[in-house]
Amino acid sequence: MRQRESSNLIDACGDFVIRTLVKYLDPIYVYHGIYHTLEVVQNSKVIGFNSNLTPQEYENLIIAAWFHDTGFIEKNKGHEEVSAKIALNFLEKFHLNEENIAAIKNAILRTNIELDPVEKIDMVLRDADLAHLGKEDFVVKQELLRIEWENSLGQTYTDYEWAQSNLKFLTWHQYYTEFAKKFYQPEKQANIDSFKLQIEMHDKAKEKYESGN
Repeated sequence: MRQRESSNLIDACGDFVIRTLVKYLDPIYVYHGIYHTLEVVQNSKVIGFNSNLTPQEYENLIIAAWFHDTGFIEKNKGHEEVSAKIALNFLEKFHLNEENIAAIKNAILRTNIELDPVEKIDMVLRDADLAHLGKEDFVVKQELLRIEWENSLGQTYTDYEWAQSNLKFLTWHQYYTEFAKKFYQPEKQANIDSFKLQIEMHDKAKEKYESGN
């Protein structure tokens, strides 16, 4: 699982995004922080290298990965549009052609799970953004997201509600690249099975309590 070397433009994007997040990102974003961005960039490099991208597609992908969550410096809901705007404003001075600008913008926008990925780099970035669904640290990452939602959106969940929410999302979600299907889907299925078991045990305990047995 190798990856391509970085370009000067990618390095410039990385430096800018890190400085921006350090300076402007509210600390309530305990999940969507710098570590998440770094992880998505790394995931994108690995999945992208193994997805037969052209060098230009790969560069566009990594740029989009760097910028995909920068919009959180302004807001949570709808941050994808802000992220795309920040990216395009920064990239103006590098004189990228319209095709590459559009590819980067669309990849960022389609990290919104309400939109379907269209191009190959959209699919790679979506898989990179949600790779943790198929990793062993999934539960830890989701707990950070749970805290973030409570602090930034005022959304609270009981443990049972959280298990149900996670199961629903994991069951609905799909990976798009062959790499993700091969390397992340098995652990994602294990996470699905774990939540099913948690919910089943809760339901049985509740039933037993209510029956007085």
